[in-house]
Amino acid sequence: MITIDLNILQKKELRVAKIETYFQNDIDYWMSPDYSYLVDNALIYSILPSKVVDNSSSSNTLISNYINMEKVSLLMKDSSEGDSQKETMIDFILSWTLRRSVQQYSEENPVLYQYCRKILGKLIGIEMTDDVQVASVETWKQWKYIDLWANIRITCNGKEEFHAVLIENKAYTQTHHNQLARYKVIFDQVCKEYMPDAKRHYILITALDEMPDMLTNECKENGYTPFCLGDLNDYEQQDSESDLFNEFWLRYW
Repeated sequence: MITIDLNILQKKELRVAKIETYFQNDIDYWMSPDYSYLVDNALIYSILPSKVVDNSSSSNTLISNYINMEKVSLLMKDSSEGDSQKETMIDFILSWTLRRSVQQYSEENPVLYQYCRKILGKLIGIEMTDDVQVASVETWKQWKYIDLWANIRITCNGKEEFHAVLIENKAYTQTHHNQLARYKVIFDQVCKEYMPDAKRHYILITALDEMPDMLTNECKENGYTPFCLGDLNDYEQQDSESDLFNEFWLRYW
């Protein structure tokens, strides 16, 4: 019999389950290459019952307990190996999320609207109070190889502000070929020439549960602000009106 206790960590680390395993039989057997991957899979799914008990020796029973959990994303998690083009998905969903924060969508799906506003506010460092309205958001994916570029116009206490945002996302990989510095030079050149009044933001987003020291240091060296996806959103929020938002932002993958 295997008993797995799952303790959900604090909000910032909700995407990770701290799992303590107790084996009443041969521990070497369960930690063999044929079965040890079950423990790794369990780490991915951080919303599970406080105890999952499998009274059989069948690995299929244990796997099905994980796969069928409500909080696992059907959009972002399947049987594919590796990141499975998740960075491309992140580009599309981030672009859509930011554009859904615009004031014109406030009554269409009010819960979704507020969630999207909060995410945008964290990226540009503004608390999204009632005095802040998002007038427009324009986004471009993969322009000059920059994952996402966003031009954002907001009004704050009646005063208009213009924000230009460079976003580099890394699903589970590291940067390469001096990406952050190169993209920043391109971004700055365009902003200086065409948008000199824009407040510039340089963002790196990772799908990892914790920001690796290497990425943290590279962001610091190049003037970027690092975020894990979990930093931008509260996984314990109620569902929005959008399945797309829920599957990406409120599920575990």
